[in-house]
Amino acid sequence: MSAAAAAAEDVRRAAHACQATAALRRRPPRSSVPAVAPGEEPSAASDPIVFRVGLDGRGGVAPVDEAPGRWTHYRMAGEGVDELMERRRIEEHVAEAMLEGDARPRATPSDDGLLVVLRGVNLNPGADPEDMVSMRAWLDAERIVTVSRRRVLAIEDVRATLDTGDGPRRPSDVLAAIAERLVERMRPVVDGIEETVDELHERMLREGTDGLQRPLADLRHEIATLRRHMAPQREALEQLARLRTPWLDEDFAEQLQEAANRQVRYVEDLGAVRERASVLQDELNNAIATRMSHNTYLLSVVAAVFLPLGLLTGLLGINVGGMPGSESPAAFWVVCALLGVLAAAQVWFFRRQRML
Repeated sequence: MSAAAAAAEDVRRAAHACQATAALRRRPPRSSVPAVAPGEEPSAASDPIVFRVGLDGRGGVAPVDEAPGRWTHYRMAGEGVDELMERRRIEEHVAEAMLEGDARPRATPSDDGLLVVLRGVNLNPGADPEDMVSMRAWLDAERIVTVSRRRVLAIEDVRATLDTGDGPRRPSDVLAAIAERLVERMRPVVDGIEETVDELHERMLREGTDGLQRPLADLRHEIATLRRHMAPQREALEQLARLRTPWLDEDFAEQLQEAANRQVRYVEDLGAVRERASVLQDELNNAIATRMSHNTYLLSVVAAVFLPLGLLTGLLGINVGGMPGSESPAAFWVVCALLGVLAAAQVWFFRRQRML
């Protein structure tokens, strides 16, 4: 092959490669919506729908268009009001409430549905339990729409039961199951706090107060945060248990009442743990105050011992005529001996008076 022919072949291959590259660049991506990583808040470009399933009425899933009930779960922040209004036909004030930044647990019934806000401990990897996750739900006779900013393990638990055929049968059962799982997952956290208080108390008795201030302060902060969110959730669950509509029956009320009773127990347990932590803090403060008082007392005794010695050496150090022993070479050692005897006498006196 001649050099000209080889050059022409190279040019043709280069042109073909450029066309292929341009075609790849023009090709749309397989999915233009990135997935939301577990435990992370969704970005504006993320697909807000985590899943949408139909409830077959027997504890399993069915095609959404044919199912008697539907469950749609979103993971999105406060910019999804239009999504809820347009695709889920939820009124604006309800959609805004579902995406509110820091909403307290509550249950708000209306003519056409029920708005529920619940919280649970944050069990996502690397998260603090007291940094609680929030679940908001809109419930009516035929559907439930749930929204969360972060991953909620209780929702995943309930979703998994549908795949095995042991899940909720109706939208109201979905809400009751989520509430039960949210409350149930609080038990290990409360038990862990109780164990931590016991360990800190034993450590203080065994090793003293050194290094206990910061762990105890963090523990009291965790207790206060959990209790601040658990107390209103108890009221929300009790209110849900008292609601009566054609699609909220006695079974729903019994499930919510049981969840509310367990929530009450956890709140009471946290109250008891808070009292124990307060007693431990008082003991810690008393121990620190006792140690500081003892150190101050020792400094006072030392000052009392050296005060007359300093007075004598100050008198002997004045630069005036007539000082006794100023011409004697043994006067220095005599003064040192007298000061030693005086110091020993003071120590003996303090011990006799039980001041040392």
